[in-house]
Amino acid sequence: MYAFTVRSLGRIIRRGIFMASMSTLAACTTLSPNTELTPVSVPNSVQIDMLDQYRSDQSPTDAGRRLLVYVPNTPAPEAGFPVIFLLDGNAYFRSAVDEIRLMRAHPVKGVEPAIIVGVGYPIDTPHDIPRRWFDLTPPTNAPVKAPLSHMAQETPIQYGGAQALGEFIEQQAKPWLAAHYPVDKQRYMLMGHSLGGLFTLNTLLSEPERFQKYVAISPSLWWNDHYLPSHYAQEMAKPTLLQAEQWPSKQVLIVVGGNEKPFMKPDAESFATKMSPWLEEISVKEISHMNHGMVVQPGIALGLEAVSGRKAAE
Repeated sequence: MYAFTVRSLGRIIRRGIFMASMSTLAACTTLSPNTELTPVSVPNSVQIDMLDQYRSDQSPTDAGRRLLVYVPNTPAPEAGFPVIFLLDGNAYFRSAVDEIRLMRAHPVKGVEPAIIVGVGYPIDTPHDIPRRWFDLTPPTNAPVKAPLSHMAQETPIQYGGAQALGEFIEQQAKPWLAAHYPVDKQRYMLMGHSLGGLFTLNTLLSEPERFQKYVAISPSLWWNDHYLPSHYAQEMAKPTLLQAEQWPSKQVLIVVGGNEKPFMKPDAESFATKMSPWLEEISVKEISHMNHGMVVQPGIALGLEAVSGRKAAE
């Protein structure tokens, strides 16, 4: 006869459960030589590589562009789906798709269905750094000042390709998308992070008619000694005819992290203050405890909420 105390019996039971769990895990992870591994794919998504008909001669490479396209698995609204153009598509497309699918599943606060278009490159890495510097920065008349010290490059950086990238999106990507999917041409959103945020705000200032909503996550307004707000200072004080016509219908969200460089939030707030009189809406949302890289994901989530017209604070 064995005498078990409650404590010793509990240990035996826990040990038995542990050993059974390990046996089950071993069985699940032991693969036969003929086991076929299935590649992971992004649901309801395709990609297409295109030759860029608007490529600048100054571009660091002559490589094409890649569009990564997510289309909701649901009937399109009568007017078509709203469309979100997401810069740095190689890095952030899958995250954005996962986010909108999760948010769509919420029974009460789920966002409305939208097409997501990641604008990227035919590469297998998150970023093409030389092309990113070029594509996402506006052209300047004078030489560009060096970037922040921790961004120093061994090879010279080329800048000024934002206009060409904007033409590609407007003249090549949008028509292709509209020819293949039901899109609402009155509901285009542009979203970008860091230099992508700079490109987003530059588009708002230079070509405001191209998008209805703009989401800039940690925009690099510091670039080239605050070139963007300085270059457009006159228009931000007194808009041109095009800007005066377009800006009153535009909605802008700027997201920054609480643990970023100390100038990031003041830069965003200064921009918002100057633009506030002219826009339908502009807001700055700070995500506490987030640095420049970590703020991307919650920034994307807030941008997706904005598709449905909800405030970022909700």
